[in-house]
Amino acid sequence: MNDLALRIERGKHTTPANAPRVAFAGNVVLHEPTIGAIKWWHDFGRESAQSDDTRLLTYFFMLAHSTKLDVLEKLEQPEEIQNAISEWAKKVNATEDELWRALMYVKYGLEDKTTMRKEVEAKMNDEETMNSIWVQLVAAAGALHLAIEDFKM
Repeated sequence: MNDLALRIERGKHTTPANAPRVAFAGNVVLHEPTIGAIKWWHDFGRESAQSDDTRLLTYFFMLAHSTKLDVLEKLEQPEEIQNAISEWAKKVNATEDELWRALMYVKYGLEDKTTMRKEVEAKMNDEETMNSIWVQLVAAAGALHLAIEDFKM
């Protein structure tokens, strides 16, 4: 649909657009991170978390509200951020594994941990691709302040 709309709006020589990725995990909808959501994460979300577990939950919260910037914009103080996340988390009926799979899809387009592992193993000989995949994983770990061991499959 995006491709068709682009062609109608801009003509037939326009490059097709990819729709933002969305993933479902239980009753949670995670969205590909928007620029506004990433800015909120860097300015407020990341620093509000006091442990790796709350940092990860904060990141899931950010992805769940990536397209609802009015929700994120109201949350600037660490205590109010963690209170909002705590209230949100009480209503989440997804498992941690479901949320991880949804995260890997919206951030990297990977279907699940198994698929990610197969892609990594299949491209072991392609140094450029291998570096790209690991750079993304290391960057994700760094952004979340997690150890790369948290990404082991």
